Amino acid sequence: MVRVTLLSEYPIYHPFRVNTMSVTYVQDAKYKYADEKMNDKAFSKVTKKLADKGLLVCSNSHWSSTPPTQSYGLTDETTSKTVYHVTINGSPAITTKYHTDASSWKEQLTENGFDCDYTTESIKTTKQVWAKPRGSAFYMDNCLALTGERNHSQLKLLYDDSVTMTPSFVNSADGVTLSFVTRWETEKVARKADIESLMVQTPLQDLGLIQSLVEDALGVTAPVDIDCNFRCETFTESSCTPDIIAMRKQASIDARNASQEEE
Repeated sequence: MVRVTLLSEYPIYHPFRVNTMSVTYVQDAKYKYADEKMNDKAFSKVTKKLADKGLLVCSNSHWSSTPPTQSYGLTDETTSKTVYHVTINGSPAITTKYHTDASSWKEQLTENGFDCDYTTESIKTTKQVWAKPRGSAFYMDNCLALTGERNHSQLKLLYDDSVTMTPSFVNSADGVTLSFVTRWETEKVARKADIESLMVQTPLQDLGLIQSLVEDALGVTAPVDIDCNFRCETFTESSCTPDIIAMRKQASIDARNASQEEE
């Protein structure tokens, strides 16, 4: 399901704003691929596929240009526990996981004339588990052929004319959602054609590439729901037109086809 309304003309004049004051336009595009949360193991497999392609799910507090240090895919998990072996007259008698119990057994049995003692054993177990990704931001590795310039933390893409795009990937109780937040700061109120040209066309190729990688990792070709809206942070809000939705869908298809041709 795609939720859109007709995109009305953005105002070209506002009585309470002077032309020298900057205006920020924001577009939120959310592509939902599941209405329920994906189980942790399945989502970990998806994030491993994305990491192999250069999209690393991480915390939005990542501030370095170096890749996140967290693991993706199968990783070793080591657990440790301590047990206490109680002996009576030198023979094994009781095993307990609590030191207080072992000490109590020794005290009581010794008081009753038994030769009682206990030893401590540490047990470590290692098994492979699927690493759980932390956060919802995308660290975009240099191996990705993106047209936008990565910012200092490589979580955001920067374009000419003060246009930025920030992707994110969320697996929550509301479902699995890929989101893009595109921002454009300009010195004056803009016309609809200029807004669409800069905020849709400028990052279109990168959006299509990222969306195609996510869909390939999920094993789907289209979202179950799209929620896409433009807004001015001060006074207007409207929805993406159907042609914008179609344009971005085609960009994802083109990116996928190009990737398959390279392989």
